[in-house]
Amino acid sequence: MGSAFRKEKPITQTVVLTAPVVYTSGEVEFPPRRPAKQTLSGAYIQDKNAPLYIRKLQTWAWENAEHHRTKRFPLTKSGTLVVRRGQPLKMTLTFNRPYNSLTDELKFYFETGEHPLPGNDTMVCLSSYTSQGSSDWKSDFLPVIGTKNQDCLQAHLWIFTPPDCIVSDWKFSLQSILRTETETAMVTYEHPEKIYILFNPWCKDDAVYLPAEPLLDEYVMNSSGLLFTGCRKRITYKPWIYGQFESGILEASLYIIKRGFNFRTTQSMGDPVLVTRVLSNIVNADENGGVLKGLWSTNDFQDGRSPTTWSGSVAILKQYLDNVISAKGGDPEPVKYGQCFVYAGLVTTICRALGIPCRCVTNYNSGRGTDGRLAIDFYYEMKEDGTIDEIESEENDDLVWTFHVWNDVWMRRTDVSRPYNEADWQALDATPQLTCVHSCGPAPLPAIKNCQTEVPYDVTSLFAEVNADVIHWLKVDMGNWTVFNMEPSRVGNSISSKTPDGRPPLLSYKYNLAEISRVRQDVTSDYKYKKGTEMERQLVKRPERKPRPMHRCRAKDVVFKLENKEFEYIGADFYVKAHVTNTSSESRDVHVVLSCEAVHYNGRRHSLFKKLEWKLTLGPTQEEQLKLPIYADDYIGRLAEHTCARQVGYFRCEDTDQIAACVDEFLFEKPHLELSVEETVHKNSNFELKLQFKNPLHKQLTACAVSVEGAGLESSVFIRNFKNVPALCEWTGVVNLLPVQGKSLAISATFHCQQMFDIVGFLSVRVEKAIELSTDKPKVIDHVTNVNDVAMSDSSSRVTFQA
Repeated sequence: MGSAFRKEKPITQTVVLTAPVVYTSGEVEFPPRRPAKQTLSGAYIQDKNAPLYIRKLQTWAWENAEHHRTKRFPLTKSGTLVVRRGQPLKMTLTFNRPYNSLTDELKFYFETGEHPLPGNDTMVCLSSYTSQGSSDWKSDFLPVIGTKNQDCLQAHLWIFTPPDCIVSDWKFSLQSILRTETETAMVTYEHPEKIYILFNPWCKDDAVYLPAEPLLDEYVMNSSGLLFTGCRKRITYKPWIYGQFESGILEASLYIIKRGFNFRTTQSMGDPVLVTRVLSNIVNADENGGVLKGLWSTNDFQDGRSPTTWSGSVAILKQYLDNVISAKGGDPEPVKYGQCFVYAGLVTTICRALGIPCRCVTNYNSGRGTDGRLAIDFYYEMKEDGTIDEIESEENDDLVWTFHVWNDVWMRRTDVSRPYNEADWQALDATPQLTCVHSCGPAPLPAIKNCQTEVPYDVTSLFAEVNADVIHWLKVDMGNWTVFNMEPSRVGNSISSKTPDGRPPLLSYKYNLAEISRVRQDVTSDYKYKKGTEMERQLVKRPERKPRPMHRCRAKDVVFKLENKEFEYIGADFYVKAHVTNTSSESRDVHVVLSCEAVHYNGRRHSLFKKLEWKLTLGPTQEEQLKLPIYADDYIGRLAEHTCARQVGYFRCEDTDQIAACVDEFLFEKPHLELSVEETVHKNSNFELKLQFKNPLHKQLTACAVSVEGAGLESSVFIRNFKNVPALCEWTGVVNLLPVQGKSLAISATFHCQQMFDIVGFLSVRVEKAIELSTDKPKVIDHVTNVNDVAMSDSSSRVTFQA
């Protein structure tokens, strides 16, 4: 026991963690591509009057992508069209002969869904004879005029999609019809690749239009970000790779939306309100073929991955696609496991891939399980010795989560009345609310702020999450209950999102308030009025806040306070301190209970470190300080995810029946994972990433795991169960990575062990042009060196294992 920062003889460990490919870009082609097909039907007319057929179709995929801001999708590099609705796209057709408007007619078909029909806008027909097509689609067919000595065989085709068309992957085909006086012939061309049509936040007529380029750089184009975690007094962050432009992620996102609509493609898939509501349901899995299964209030994730080991969305979505393929048409197994911050990261990835502006939002001290009630109820009972203790029950879903992460999506609402139909942020929560509720939102933030519960969707629940009162009930004689404490301001604090600068987060490796302020945007005022304002007072008086029977005591002349605690360094000893002051002119007999416990971030107790009781007699105006010592051995190995803890104090004055309960949450400060690259990084060439931190504990770290994910990497890395990290060791991990995209590379890494969870690091690396294609096959080698054991043999220091 003792400080974790005493000087010891240095111990170092280096682990080479160059893992085999976990999810490789392009490893599985989903959905599979089909070959181009061109068939002739009707009379076959030879010579120069034969039917038009396509010799070449130029999609201008890269040029279209430039104008539609989709060039970061890998599909565009292979000639696939990825475009945004409400904006024209261009193709060039090369025929076998010049187009003749008197005898030739070209029909262009766009189809989506399993059973495309013109009545539900899943089949669109355009003609070379007219610019107006069905479902408000338009086209311009412009044959290129030849010269006097040479005919031109080319024509340009411009397609104008409406700003509310279905967002999906579309099949494109062309019919060439030749009509003569005696015969008719037709050639049908089927394009081999699908055309992906996305939402367009740059288009004024699109419901997701966001008229601010810097915000679009962040909320649509930024492929990395921060999820704020920790607690209200010690705000921390988890770097997250959204990876919406990684290979296969757009296809996965569209597949998930289709599954959410039960594979029934309708106009609803063009409505961002319905698309995001379906998304909030299908992302969480409950026998619905959903993406990610949630699990809380435990540290046992043996049949999956602990939620804190995920570093981004790409590995989750690619594993889900693997499960879809393995299911062979049935419901796929969900990925295991996730919690609120993972759901929020997934929703952000899918929304940004589809073109819906989206941000992650963290609410500190979030009211959960209220079912829309404006109260979080905690219950206590009086024991035989006169002390009080909390009644814990699994049936009581009322909890104050240390933090809760959800999403805001930007859109204009056409399904609500003024003033909530204006473009604004809409809250969307993909975390399951209760066992029977799996969708929450979208709800306009102004409606939440003003408690307009009639506005869809789920404004009541979201208003309660940021405004509920915390009420402490005491069971008294005859089974009656009274309220002895109310906390009207505890819920809904420091609501946070990443600063919209459009850049990867630039982070140091030590906690820094100035840095937190730079990367964090406080959006509390978007959700609630400032405490004490007139609007806030009016909302407090609403009938939803019911009067409750208050506990009566003869006097309140003893002041009981817990000493505020923001954090403790993990591995250090500390005290839980309380002050009891008798302000009266008479003696007071008091009973005090102090305890310290680990809690899951959803508010449920994980383990009790220590508990101590005092019975004191305080003289007039006497003050007493009470201390509960907590040693490192009391909590190491007994912490929950995010290393959240709370100190709890219960107080009762036997003379006046005055009662108080104080709860104060704090964090154990963990080391940061420092990432570094010591060489120039070139595209398509392997490089080594170093991960470093110092184990601050006087115990070895067991059940170790490392995950690395990056926007622009060939694959994600997840390695577990490598050698234990010695006590007070300066640990270095070496991971072999391969960049395949972009001019910059954003990397997020997580180190996880049984004693400390979620040690995180982030690095942004410049990627130079490719010099050669690396063909190295990745290996996994565990190389350990203990400088205090120079006699260690090579055979004992090298072990090859599978991740």
